[in-house]
Amino acid sequence: MNPVQMVGTVLTTIDTTLSRSDFVRSDPEWQQLYALRKHLDDQQRELVVSTVNFENDRYKPLVEQISAANTQITSFIDNPSQVANVVHESARLAASLDELLRLTYIEPEPKDKDPITTKKGPRRP
Repeated sequence: MNPVQMVGTVLTTIDTTLSRSDFVRSDPEWQQLYALRKHLDDQQRELVVSTVNFENDRYKPLVEQISAANTQITSFIDNPSQVANVVHESARLAASLDELLRLTYIEPEPKDKDPITTKKGPRRP
C-alpha cells in the first residue's frame, strides 16, 4: 500500500471514530481529531498530485513511519477508549507526511528574465 492509500485508510478510521454516537463534538479530543483529519485530507490531495516514486530510498524511512502510524491508528478503531492514541498517532502521521511533502517539493523554475531587459541593457524591439 502506498502513502496515498494509507492516508485514505486512516481517514476512514478517523471518520468512523468521529461519527461514534458516544463521541460528542464539544469534546476537545473530537475537535483535535477533526482538525487533524482535515489536515491529513489536504496532505493526501498533495500526495495525489505529486509524482514521487515512494520506492525511492530517499523516501523509504518516511514511508515506513507512515505505515507504522497507519497500523497503530487502525488498531485503535475498535476501542473507543483509545481516542487519545488515535489523536497522537494521527499527529505523528501528519508530521511524517509534512516531511515527505517537504522532500518532494520542487522549487518552481525561475521565470524568464524580463524580455525587454537583459544584462546588456534594454533590448529594442
